[in-house]
Order: sequence, then C-alpha cells, then structure tokens
Amino acid sequence: MAEIIVSIAREFGSGGAETGRKLAGMLGIPFYDKELITLAAQKTGLNERYLEAHDEKPANPLSFALGAGMYLGGVQPVNQALLKAQFDTIRQLARQGSCVLVGRCADYILKDDPRLFSCFICAPLEQRVERIAQLHDLSHEAAEELIRKTDKQRASYHNFYSPQSWGRAASYDLCINSSMGIDNVVQLILAAIRLREGKK
Repeated sequence: MAEIIVSIAREFGSGGAETGRKLAGMLGIPFYDKELITLAAQKTGLNERYLEAHDEKPANPLSFALGAGMYLGGVQPVNQALLKAQFDTIRQLARQGSCVLVGRCADYILKDDPRLFSCFICAPLEQRVERIAQLHDLSHEAAEELIRKTDKQRASYHNFYSPQSWGRAASYDLCINSSMGIDNVVQLILAAIRLREGKK
C-alpha cells in the first residue's frame, strides 16, 4: 500500500480511538491520539496535564485575538500555544510518512495532502452511553451528560479553527456508524482506501 495518512474525527464513545489503533496496527504504521499532547508538551515545555485539560477545547474570542498576536505582556494563552504546537506536530508527523491521527482538526490541517484519507466515526447515542458508562464506571445519566458535553466541545473546537463542519458527511472521505462493530469499521476503512488507490 502506498503512503497513507488517515485522520479520524469521532463522536465521543463511538470507538474512534480504538478504530484508529486497530487500523494503524493492521497497516503497520504509527498511531497518534493522546500522544499528540505528549509531543506538544515536549515542543512547548508546558505541563502535559495542563495541556490535556485544554485539549480539543474551543478558544474564546479574546484568547483567539491574543493568539493571533494581540498579546498582553507578551504571554500567549495556553490554548493557543497548545493549538500551534499540535498543528505543527501534526504537520511534522505527516512529513515523516504514513500514520493514523485522531481528532484535533487533522482532517483540515492536512486537507491539501494527497495522501490524506479522512473519516468520521459515529454511533447511536444509547450505544455510546453504554460504552462510556462501562469505560468510566458512570451512571447512564452521567455518561450521557459527558457525551453531550464532549461532543459539543469537539464540534466547537473543530468549527472554530476550520471552515469544514464537524460531523458533516461532505467534509470527509468516509463516514461510518460503528454500531456494526469496530473490526468491521476497520475493514471498511481499509476497503475504501484500497478502492481509492485503485482509481489513481
């Protein structure tokens, strides 16, 4: 298979990270999800836990203006420092070769890269609630609240920094409902990548 960069955007609880990890394993290429935070922390020198707390969170208008160059006392807001570090890291990883990237606007950052194959993973809410409740030992009510909050943050983050709409089918090469099972989703992505390669 030729060099490929797969970006996976995902609804919370749909198994996007698990899909990406399995896909990367089958392709024999690197996988990056939370690892992007570690790499961004190394690049910025900022505390990794602090960066994780701001990960995929939208900036408010004031911090966006500050991040664009209107600094107070020369200090850049942490979410802008994280954003720049993550965007730079994603570009650097893409330059190194094939990989699977989860979230963090990778589909937009690399939109002009001919190797990019972008996916969006979704699933019915009830299925996601059951998954998150089990993974995080939460009640169904708490799991649903966490899902709605996280999805709202991811959509706001993506739509703030990208003109492409998070979760809108036309923004991706492939959108898949993971209720068919993660292994089947991985096989579908592999098949779609091979079909695209066959057209080149």
